[in-house]
Amino acid sequence: MYYSYEKFFGFILKGLLVIWTLVCAFVSFGLTYLIFNSPTWCIPAVMLGVMVGVISSSYIYVVFSIPYLLSKEFDVIKNRVALNEYATVDEFQNEVADFIIQFFQFAGANIQGGIFEFKNCKPLMKNVSVDRNEVAKFQTLASDISVRKINLEKKSAYLVPVELENVHLGYMVLISKGYSFPFFKNILSDFENYYLDDQLMHVVNQTGNNH
Repeated sequence: MYYSYEKFFGFILKGLLVIWTLVCAFVSFGLTYLIFNSPTWCIPAVMLGVMVGVISSSYIYVVFSIPYLLSKEFDVIKNRVALNEYATVDEFQNEVADFIIQFFQFAGANIQGGIFEFKNCKPLMKNVSVDRNEVAKFQTLASDISVRKINLEKKSAYLVPVELENVHLGYMVLISKGYSFPFFKNILSDFENYYLDDQLMHVVNQTGNNH
């Protein structure tokens, strides 16, 4: 079922983005011709229209692709939680960390590493080396439930507290790569709220680490 829908979804989305790029090129051409009434500027205008179309298409692709693909890919972890396959919360923490880094490889939504500390787990660092004293500060900062952008060793990062119904379950510091779209913070917030927090609570309860 997923396979059939994924092929249809990808085909339709890519087709629409190609059409959108062509529309941008034609509109740019038409406006330039009407304004200058000369073909001289038309070629640069078409190139500009194509550039605008490609950039905006990348943005649209990320907006529409992430919710569907995230639900599909994270289902593997949800199934493991449902089958009670995690022996420890640390095991779950490590798999979530790998998932986030591998999944978020989109233009404008790229995570290259991070610091993860779930309930009753030791801090886990992925593709980053940070002083332990610096890591300890994140526990205090994570008392605020809002996701916010911070700087970590001259790199842009997102501090994502993990909470469920006012129960603090840990935090993540996710290091972004390159330019990030303004809505990326909302995507990370939704991931924590609709995918991660309840699954983490299940694993905490299953492994007996709910002190």
